[in-house]
Amino acid sequence: DFNNLNFKDFSIHSLLYCDLLAINYIFLFVKCCKSFYRKYNYSSVYQILHYVCGDILSSFYFEVLKDRLYVCKNGSIAQKSAQYTMYIIFVLLVHVISPILSYTAEELWGYLYKTCDSNCYKFSIFMSVWPHNFLKKHYTQEQRLSFFEGWNFFYKLRCFIIGFLDY
Repeated sequence: DFNNLNFKDFSIHSLLYCDLLAINYIFLFVKCCKSFYRKYNYSSVYQILHYVCGDILSSFYFEVLKDRLYVCKNGSIAQKSAQYTMYIIFVLLVHVISPILSYTAEELWGYLYKTCDSNCYKFSIFMSVWPHNFLKKHYTQEQRLSFFEGWNFFYKLRCFIIGFLDY
């Protein structure tokens, strides 16, 4: 429910490192999807969307995130950072699916429009513009590249640990 979220006093610099890594990863994913859409390569959009939602977000990032949300105190920086990151991921994923799952995207956007400050969102997702990478304004290209390397490190570490535990 987006009614309880208030990010007006939340700064991008308050994000926890793992959330910053996730947002950077999702913006790279969106950039890749835009490239596929420009080439009318819808099957590649579907494949990468399936991979990111299933393998990256669901089995990796959201596993860590749900534990943090259950444990953290209400109103804490860790909780706000997690909620803000999920909100950004939601908005970006709805934009990515809108060309191929238009009715679903429109229904999700309508829910967002009703529950959030409607001055920030157009009534229809098809009247809104794709979000820009706001990390570019706050972080250099080298820093964003290091975020991607950090994400890969944590992902490989997780795969190694799961492989070790399964052994």
